[in-house]
Amino acid sequence: MELFGLVIGVISLIPVAYLVYSRVIRKSHKIDVNVGNVSLARVISPNPSHNEKLALVTYGVTLVNSGPDPVTPKDIFLRYRFGLILEASSDSVPTGTVQGKESVVMANASDRIIMAWNNLRDALLQRRVLQQGETITGSAVFFLDAPVDQYREVSGCVLHVRDYSGRQSKHKLPMGPGWHKGIEKGIALVDAPVLEVGGIISWEGIAIGKQSA
Repeated sequence: MELFGLVIGVISLIPVAYLVYSRVIRKSHKIDVNVGNVSLARVISPNPSHNEKLALVTYGVTLVNSGPDPVTPKDIFLRYRFGLILEASSDSVPTGTVQGKESVVMANASDRIIMAWNNLRDALLQRRVLQQGETITGSAVFFLDAPVDQYREVSGCVLHVRDYSGRQSKHKLPMGPGWHKGIEKGIALVDAPVLEVGGIISWEGIAIGKQSA
């Protein structure tokens, strides 16, 4: 009788175990995320919905399938805290050819930071299947629902990578002092196609001080 009761108890645990597996274990995968550089920046844009926004710029993001099973990454998004926990999708930024490479430029009145740029969102749209050890690399911008002058109140930034089966990996971004240097120097992300003519960098419809020598 005791044996019968034990068998019934084990059987009753099967639905619970499957629920845990389906909702927790199966919902996760093993994609590691490495980020080369992260910065907060004010946005200058001809697009009214982007202009004067606060943006999180992630440069040189590498997604690595470190698990044994093939994975097809679908998208990457950001969760962050600004009073509440908020979410931002990755966005594309217009590029232009600077020094022979497709680039995005961050600028103020005297300085230009040129970044060779591969939109990570565009790379993910290719639906590439990653075998173990394979990577996808690019850069991404996230427009935040926070006023520029309250940038110090943004915290708890976590990148989420989702695949086509709905599974997710998470990567917490360490928010060091370097995040604030650009915005405190007046550096802005220019959300417009960059032009380089005779070594002079400009943007259609946007003027930012004088070009540095």
